Amino acid sequence: MDLRCRHCGEPFNVDEFHGQETGSWQEWVVAFRKNGCGAVEACFDGLSPSESEPCLNSPIVDDEALDRIGILDALLADDVDGLSAMTEDFSSINIYKL
Repeated sequence: MDLRCRHCGEPFNVDEFHGQETGSWQEWVVAFRKNGCGAVEACFDGLSPSESEPCLNSPIVDDEALDRIGILDALLADDVDGLSAMTEDFSSINIYKL
């Protein structure tokens, strides 16, 4: 299930966090929701979720789309499935400039 980075808008399949030795799936999802792609980089570099840093990538979506990602993330809290579905719905109505 894809979530979008709140810093750049890049999609990431958070199921890839399963089975990581340096943290649980939930810890990595929390880190991704906070730090976006920075958590992905930390995960694949063998670091722990707490060692991840915020994404520094250039946005691939406009500011309005990033705002929507952040608002949905705040509203849906721990509902990762709901967040994934809602951002996918937004993608289908072309709010992203992908």
